[in-house]
Amino acid sequence: MRALQPSLRKAHYFGSLFVFALVAPLACSGGDPQVPGGGSGISDGGTNAEGGSKSSGGSANNGATGPIIDVGDGGDACADGCAEVVVCGDGVLQAEVEECDDDNDADGDGCSAKCAVEAGYSCPVPGGMCRAASCGDGLLAGLERCDDGNTDNGDGCTEDCTYEANYDCSSPGEPCTPTNCGDGVVQGSEGCDDGNHYLGDGCSIYCEKEPSCAPPAPCTSECGDGMKLGDEQCDDGNARDGDGCSSACEIEAGWTCAEKSSGDLVIPIVYRDFKAYQDGGHVAFQWSSKDPIDLTPKEDIWVRTTLGTAADTTPEGVSLRGRPVFKWYATCDGTGCKDIVPGTGITAPVGTTGAAACNGVKGAGTGPRLMDADNRDVYFCGYGDRDFNSFSQWYLDVPDVNQGVLSTLTLKKGADGVYSYDNTSFFPLDGQGFGNYGSTNHNFHFTSEVRYWFEYHADNNATLTFNGDDDVWVFVNGKLTVDISGTHGRAEDSVVVNAQTVDMDGNLLGLVEGEIYEIVVFQAERNTNASTYGLSLADFELAKSSCKSMCGDGVVTPDEACDDGLEGNDGSYGGCNADCSRAAFCGDGSKDSPQEGCDDGNYKNGDGCNAACAVEVVK
Repeated sequence: MRALQPSLRKAHYFGSLFVFALVAPLACSGGDPQVPGGGSGISDGGTNAEGGSKSSGGSANNGATGPIIDVGDGGDACADGCAEVVVCGDGVLQAEVEECDDDNDADGDGCSAKCAVEAGYSCPVPGGMCRAASCGDGLLAGLERCDDGNTDNGDGCTEDCTYEANYDCSSPGEPCTPTNCGDGVVQGSEGCDDGNHYLGDGCSIYCEKEPSCAPPAPCTSECGDGMKLGDEQCDDGNARDGDGCSSACEIEAGWTCAEKSSGDLVIPIVYRDFKAYQDGGHVAFQWSSKDPIDLTPKEDIWVRTTLGTAADTTPEGVSLRGRPVFKWYATCDGTGCKDIVPGTGITAPVGTTGAAACNGVKGAGTGPRLMDADNRDVYFCGYGDRDFNSFSQWYLDVPDVNQGVLSTLTLKKGADGVYSYDNTSFFPLDGQGFGNYGSTNHNFHFTSEVRYWFEYHADNNATLTFNGDDDVWVFVNGKLTVDISGTHGRAEDSVVVNAQTVDMDGNLLGLVEGEIYEIVVFQAERNTNASTYGLSLADFELAKSSCKSMCGDGVVTPDEACDDGLEGNDGSYGGCNADCSRAAFCGDGSKDSPQEGCDDGNYKNGDGCNAACAVEVVK
């Protein structure tokens, strides 16, 4: 604690304005730490104050109640009841010489080592914690994680002065700046940045951590990926403090976290937009006549029944990890199809075959097919697309071939607990990417990819159902379980995940109880007949933590102004309301009788209304 030695407090006059200069203060002790009392220097009641405003011009302020401190003509405000030495940091507000006293002598907590209120803080309760004076004032204080000078949401710093994803708010009082997720540099609130916009590689499209999955093994998890596992107390899928679940996956004081969401499910989705073939675009997109493709029976599957692994690449060496893989390692043109000869050090993905095994005609056995619809005049190795290279572009970012669009998909929670999205007019990219097609006023040519991680429990019989037109593949732990590929009308299929679930080859999935696994849905819209999309998830174990503050527990959180506990939140002066907003207090700018003689909205002494809301009058 720091002792303040007594000396003289003097009043200087400039015209009609009193200016108080603190040379070195004397101390007047008080019984009530909020309002000093006792001693001949304080009178109870009376005159010379005006509610809520500071005195000025030397004129009397009439009608005040509450204490009035008289400062003598000689500048000596000390009379009976004054202490020889004031102790800053004892939790008692000596209002004549202290602006605050938070029961310590540390700087940086709102009340300085000299018992002065620090910028951006409010210290309404002596002996208690100082708080941010106001979220949105541009000063980082108290429990604020950021303060960009406003209380708008959606700009990086919320109305509660906590972080929003994908912003850097490192300069208080300045606008937050969007981080460039995907540039390979971790900035601001980003939990990771691996330099791309792919899902399923450990770092999401919004630069938040994901579980790491390498089928057939279960996924592994780390703090911040949205999977509460092991010693983690919580995991809300980000690396931000102040939202209930800390960056170390510990529940923060004053919060409660649970892994059962009561609201809707919002999941990231990646779209990739393509030009129609007729507009110089991809050969597999848009069939205006003689559409040769229809709903696919199992014997005509044209993707490998296992997702790409770390060993799988394109002939140029681009990774296909987590992507669907074309069954035939072949390239085709207007004369036919031939085997791909990969570059040095590159091998064909395991399980793929060469051009001799091409199957370009549905249900017709082996052989490529000449596609002459819309003057294509090119051979297709598989009836869904031309060849290995062409299909690999569907779910990779390829400049000049496709344009990636990052978004989210909201699955509404129904009364039965099933999360569902169903849209019979599914045009998420209208006016985006390469634009709408012809006179349709819609963008009909794109692919989409969503991933969801779940904790496996066989007895849950978790069920994924998808319906839509054009291609759909669903992989569970890297194994193909739903195939409704091809350009076709709306069709539906589902997978129930339990101990009896098999993949499209008839093999059991072999999932392990209590482990984390990934489910992936790949979709494509390739024709102008219609565009529909429906996805539902039932009884999948949700592992992502959702946290909320607990008003009434006695712990102040960033979204609470105060919290004195259930019994203490009684709305009394200087205390806290039942909703954890502040009750009336000294320093709120409104004079509250009989506790205050004045309230000028600050904790400065020498301005006519002192730090304890007592009127200062010069004799």
